[in-house]
Amino acid sequence: MSTDIEVTYRTHVLVRIVDWIFLKFNSPQQCLNSPSLLIFDDEWYVTIYPQGKGTENAGFISLFLRSKSRPFQPTTLRNRNIPVQISFSIINMYNKRCNTYSAEIPDWKWGSFNEHRCPRFISRIELEEKGLVIDNKLKIRCEIKIFPDGIVQNKVKKVSGKHTDNIYGKFGFTNFDLVVKVKNQEFKAHKVFLTAHSEVFAAMLKHGMIEASSNVITINDITPTVFKEFLRFLYTKEVKNLTLAEYQELTACADKYSVIELKELCCKEMLEEVSRSNAIDLLIFAEKYSLSNFKTELVRFISLIPSVITTAAGWNQLYSHPQLLKEVVCSMASSSEPASKRLKI
Repeated sequence: MSTDIEVTYRTHVLVRIVDWIFLKFNSPQQCLNSPSLLIFDDEWYVTIYPQGKGTENAGFISLFLRSKSRPFQPTTLRNRNIPVQISFSIINMYNKRCNTYSAEIPDWKWGSFNEHRCPRFISRIELEEKGLVIDNKLKIRCEIKIFPDGIVQNKVKKVSGKHTDNIYGKFGFTNFDLVVKVKNQEFKAHKVFLTAHSEVFAAMLKHGMIEASSNVITINDITPTVFKEFLRFLYTKEVKNLTLAEYQELTACADKYSVIELKELCCKEMLEEVSRSNAIDLLIFAEKYSLSNFKTELVRFISLIPSVITTAAGWNQLYSHPQLLKEVVCSMASSSEPASKRLKI
């Protein structure tokens, strides 16, 4: 099955985005082919090898993008080498892209057979751990950018010299009126930013409070790395990549200082890391910090693979959280998995 998401003709570039759904993904077939996609009279398709292509790639999903010319279909691009940019992503149960692979091919020859190989797109273990095969289906999104005139646009420019990690964005490094001591590290800040985004900081920096007169705040329950990202968010609304554990710490920090928007961002990032081995721990974490939307998505994830989750190491933790256990079991009962695989109590 295939679905066109976007076909865009921009200046000097054609962008084609398509979703391919591979049915019976876990069947014993050696390979699966997608439907063909017609671009400038060439047929494009994906061949996927669920068990890996060749013994050296066993345990991985191999993915090959191929194109071939249709007979008796002349085109002005025939026998020309055209730059092409491609990316593949898996669409997860939340309809979000993950595990993206990108490549730039400078000499895709039009009008003849072409092949780009990604022999280790994703491991079988990660695929199963993240529950990416749903009802024996795997959904792949492919984005293809073609540059018929040979000019590749939007290349990333390399910046020479030293690069300073500016957590303050356009507000720069001047006129600080506050120091935040986090364990063994100090961060300079502006009171106006902390008080504007956090009612907790606003209360701490009121007249008459020690922090207001000393212009120093001391924090000992968060690591400097995570507080740096907390501060970056207050200034720029962005957070640099963190580990799952660091996003959990940042969520706790956002909860403590009542920065709701940051909690929502952290949930979005943590959702990308959900797997069958950490889903229960994250569910309990979501309950603790009142992350209702995140909790809903976790219950949904768990309910889709009950026979796996109920044998995971963290399952027994739910017996200490009876209300959570009830919600999970009710969701499992209404899931589409065969009754023989559902949890029996």
